[in-house]
Amino acid sequence: MKRKILSILLAAALTAALTVPAFAWSGDEMAAADELYSLGLFKGTGEGYALDRAATRQEAAVMLVKLLGRQNAALTGHYSHPFSDVDAWADDYVGYCYQKKLVSGYDKTHFGGGDSLTAAQYLTYILRVLGYGADSDFNWSSPWALAEKLGLIDAAFTRSASAPCTRGMLAQITDSALKARFKGTSDTLGEYLQAASKTSETPLTGAEIARKCSGAVFYMTTYVDTDCKTQYGSASGFFISADGVAVTNYHAIRDHYGAKATLVSGETYPVLGVISADPARDLAVIRIGRTAESGGTIAKFPYLTLGRSALVEEGDTVYAIGSPLAQSNTMTSGIVSNAWRVVDSDPPYIQTSAATAVGSSGGALLNDQGQVVGVCTAILSNGDDMTLAVPIDALSALSKTGTVYSLYDYSYKQSQVVRDTLCSITAGSAEITVPYHQSGAVVITTDCVSDFYMGIESADPTVAIAQWGTQIDKYSCTLLITGLAKGTTTVTVKFLSGYGNPDAAAVITVHVV
Repeated sequence: MKRKILSILLAAALTAALTVPAFAWSGDEMAAADELYSLGLFKGTGEGYALDRAATRQEAAVMLVKLLGRQNAALTGHYSHPFSDVDAWADDYVGYCYQKKLVSGYDKTHFGGGDSLTAAQYLTYILRVLGYGADSDFNWSSPWALAEKLGLIDAAFTRSASAPCTRGMLAQITDSALKARFKGTSDTLGEYLQAASKTSETPLTGAEIARKCSGAVFYMTTYVDTDCKTQYGSASGFFISADGVAVTNYHAIRDHYGAKATLVSGETYPVLGVISADPARDLAVIRIGRTAESGGTIAKFPYLTLGRSALVEEGDTVYAIGSPLAQSNTMTSGIVSNAWRVVDSDPPYIQTSAATAVGSSGGALLNDQGQVVGVCTAILSNGDDMTLAVPIDALSALSKTGTVYSLYDYSYKQSQVVRDTLCSITAGSAEITVPYHQSGAVVITTDCVSDFYMGIESADPTVAIAQWGTQIDKYSCTLLITGLAKGTTTVTVKFLSGYGNPDAAAVITVHVV
């Protein structure tokens, strides 16, 4: 597992790094933000509340969904929208709001997800949530009178159709909206939200999680050669489909040329290759072959259900299953310490107290329903039980179908190096006779011009062994073959790593007399 170190330096001259904000937030806005945070409605940006920053239109959509207690429905209901300018993380929220006619775009294809939100726009959204129509009850460009009547704003509120809505202003309007009543009823939005929050599913026990999920998480060994002869290390992974599509960390398979997956059954299956990967988010989608090393074929693999990391909150119970320190089928539990932890300017992680270690990389982080919400990827050095997981929502950007590239081919596809597909290995003699307890030499030559590493394998090392001798030039080297017992065997030379053709080989028949 890769390790990250978070260093915090305190300096006396911190003010030198500060800039003057574009807007100023009030004490009332901070109080509203704190109240909404306690209700799980308002989150920070990785740098605090950022109350002085202008809110965006897609951030408003997220808030509307949360206000209605419909976040789970929005993230799992596949609500669509026609807009081409909404960020991926906000797609489901905007889709829900669009389908429920809470928001609309500038035109049929443009929503302006990243555009600054205006106060008039947000008040319009909130009034729609409360059941008021922009055509019948108020004018969308001038919602002030109705908003003041309902207590969303006060008389001193700046009333300009183009005035930006800061995150602080959004928090204060939203907090006020919780006390407002739905049109024609005595029920408040806050009461509705409280009732909606009581419909959550009963959590599974740790034992139920283990029984339900452990079988879908595997121990993965990685190798420096395509034949999986020389092991490099170990990691973890988990299936997301019955036909062998699985997920692990990108760094777990990066620059490796072979891998195997061992299930809780003890059966080992080949990692056929990579379907897609995101190095920046440290995710890889791989495919596992169905034929085990024992020769048996599995009809379908056990697999995990993907949850939504956007629903994860601080304090949630989570479970990590993986292979720390090469100990397969290890499960630990903890809580979400921070749902939006930014480290070293990387995209946000989920930080948990579920213990992991080297080898846990690629393992599953599960919620209390047994759904995957993250991929265990790193630990904060010098910290106890400070695990970082990549939010599973990042996986939505990766393809789960299509061409499967071998680990060897994918490595060079990523590095954009032209592989020497036609290179070969030639032995100066295809057959050699050596006396018992003596050595003979064969010149090995290759026409591979790129970096490479060649390995030697004796079919019967009790009869003869081989080792590299004198380097002749860039393309040639002597191979010293020593006879250990009378008999006949073969010695094979082939590329193990680098840019050489993994199918190329030189086979030498050795007679020991």
